[in-house]
Amino acid sequence: MIMKNRLLNSLLVLIVTCSFSSCSLFGYDLQEDYDYEYTPGNAYLNQTAYEFIQSRKEIDMGILCQAVDRVGFKDEYEASDRTYIVMNDIAFVAYFQSKKYAGLDNMSDKDIKDLLNSLMLEEPISSLDLTINPIAMKPINRDKKMYMWINTVTGYNMRIHYAAVATAGTPVVTSNIRPTNGVIHVVDKYPLN
Repeated sequence: MIMKNRLLNSLLVLIVTCSFSSCSLFGYDLQEDYDYEYTPGNAYLNQTAYEFIQSRKEIDMGILCQAVDRVGFKDEYEASDRTYIVMNDIAFVAYFQSKKYAGLDNMSDKDIKDLLNSLMLEEPISSLDLTINPIAMKPINRDKKMYMWINTVTGYNMRIHYAAVATAGTPVVTSNIRPTNGVIHVVDKYPLN
């Protein structure tokens, strides 16, 4: 029994030694440390909100581009000092379904303008301007109400809703994008009722 234990211990030492030396036997060197150079993210764009959504036309903002161009809202998306709540294509499809539209072609120009104006604020608002309490915003379309806040229940994310209900709201999927003319927050659901 003692002989068997010595043999197993010797065999184990031999296996461990061979496995550690096998890396150098086969030309694998120990990885050297890498000096990571931190660069803070840059949310500032060298383009207007209109140019930003145009640049994403083929990615996830094709319907918004069509809507803006159809009603001649390029100037609205190039106006200074605004907040743009930008619905991506997923949000538009969900909006069409909830409002019983077959698509953008079935909406009147007035309905499109009302929709876009309800998602633009008269001043630039970033998530740093918000608290955990819903704050009333001033959309261009005064018929719509909008509240924004930081949700701390499901992680720190920005929320938008048509009522001051801190337990509800549409999460912002990308916030604080900074075009040259304001702030963009992207949603994948229609935040207002």
